Amino acid sequence: MRDIKYVLESWGARVVNSNDSPIAKSLSGLIPHKIKSRKRCSDDDGICISNCIVSLYEKN
Repeated sequence: MRDIKYVLESWGARVVNSNDSPIAKSLSGLIPHKIKSRKRCSDDDGICISNCIVSLYEKN
């Protein structure tokens, strides 16, 4: 089992460094370099976490 804090931090770094969303592109200049340089999660982990987040938003 992995540390959930580390997994979510690496997912956050992946989201910040992604240019898939127009919102992410417009906010990219506001993200500190320290966050941009964090290790990113794998694509499989990122997709899984993103799907969970979407599911949580839909249910609330």
